[in-house]
Amino acid sequence: MSYFSILIPVYNQVGKMDRCIESVKAQTFTDFEVIMVDDGSTDGSYEMLREFEASDDRFHAVRYEENGSLIKARYTGMERASGEVVLFLDSDDYLLDVALERIHDRFEETDPDIVCFGFVTEPDGEKVAPVHIDDIIEAIHKKTIYPTIWKNAYKRTVTDRLVETTKPFYCNMGEDVYFSHVLFTFGKKIDYVDDILYYYQRDTGMSSPTGVPEFNPSRFRKYITDATQAATHTVDFIEKYNPEKSETTKKAVSNMSKFVLMQHFMFEKDYRIIVQYIMELKNMGCEELFDYACNISLKRKVYFDSMNELEDQ
Repeated sequence: MSYFSILIPVYNQVGKMDRCIESVKAQTFTDFEVIMVDDGSTDGSYEMLREFEASDDRFHAVRYEENGSLIKARYTGMERASGEVVLFLDSDDYLLDVALERIHDRFEETDPDIVCFGFVTEPDGEKVAPVHIDDIIEAIHKKTIYPTIWKNAYKRTVTDRLVETTKPFYCNMGEDVYFSHVLFTFGKKIDYVDDILYYYQRDTGMSSPTGVPEFNPSRFRKYITDATQAATHTVDFIEKYNPEKSETTKKAVSNMSKFVLMQHFMFEKDYRIIVQYIMELKNMGCEELFDYACNISLKRKVYFDSMNELEDQ
């Protein structure tokens, strides 16, 4: 059994994750296994993972023929993990070479359930230190901290509880909010490494302006549906396992679909496409979200663009 299980979900990453893999191989603490889950890639990613596997017996590749979403890929990793401590690593991100050593030392020194650590976003270079706080879920609700699960390391007893008490569902939007509520419900004792150990790429996916695709009705419906699913499953879990947080959780996750809207609106320059987004909500029967898009999101978009125009003059 290894000390660390590093879980890497992969989808269409050929030629894009060498830095990720090399950062793992460069770790000063070497007692780890890497579980790479190919979630139905269509570009030969699995063959690439098999090459990583062949080059280092600590690496293990798993494949799904059909895409099951990021949640299922992470579940698979947790189910197969044999290490004492579980670490999530996205395939386009990478680790500082002493990351595992620093995390290992903190687990050995204080025996926590979860260790939180600092990260830096690239390419802007923003450094984010962990916030020392007693109630992590409350901090997520108040937006004091990011809900991302890759900035923490978890005892496998915590992730095992997640696997035992919940089941995967299709979701690629809002999954970190869901996982964070579950993991920090079961992980009570928290400790911190204030150093920057993780490098997060903001210039990929939905996290940047370039990540917002051209209007695609089916894709947009999926984003909204995923966010709704994540919110529903989060509330259901909290009501069962952490009921004192039920009311604040309901309020916090009710904004997830609205966040998806704002991401699409803020970076879209063509108002005709924004109208298409709004009408798609109408077609989906999302009346409450449709009203919000018309009366709140659109107004914010107009104001946002107006301010940018004034700054450019």
